[in-house]
Amino acid sequence: MDNSSDCGCNGLEANRITTRLHGEPTEQANKELRPGYAPIKKEYLVQVDAIIDASNDSSSAPENIRKTTRDESGKKIKLRGVNRERGKKMAKARADVRERYARLCTSVVANKVCKFGDKCTSLHSLSDYLSIKPPDLGASCYIFEQRGLQRHIRMRIYRRK
Repeated sequence: MDNSSDCGCNGLEANRITTRLHGEPTEQANKELRPGYAPIKKEYLVQVDAIIDASNDSSSAPENIRKTTRDESGKKIKLRGVNRERGKKMAKARADVRERYARLCTSVVANKVCKFGDKCTSLHSLSDYLSIKPPDLGASCYIFEQRGLQRHIRMRIYRRK
């Protein structure tokens, strides 16, 4: 809310009016306050000399703190984060899943040439996939009973012809 429109005065006078706390003017009432900044009580102000003296005191600061986030070769070191090693663990988990479960390439299902070529990690042979695939869930498939055909090879209930 803008106080200058209420009292009919300019922004500086409005800041002086709003900087009065508990009926007494503060030190900041004499200084110009920029718009968007709130006045600070004197009890919360910190002396700059005390901060500089504390930082120069070598007995209070531990010696093993790194000042940079770069190693000797100049590469950036990641120092923070709860999940900083998550990428390595997830890559290992993905590799384990690929070994356990066979995946059929979508290009085989669509009768197209695989766009990944030799770099594709999925199977391109239907007979290999059907031999590795986990056993079917049951003897009957609802889609096969209703339509008489089943187009989806990757389903867990696949009626082989």
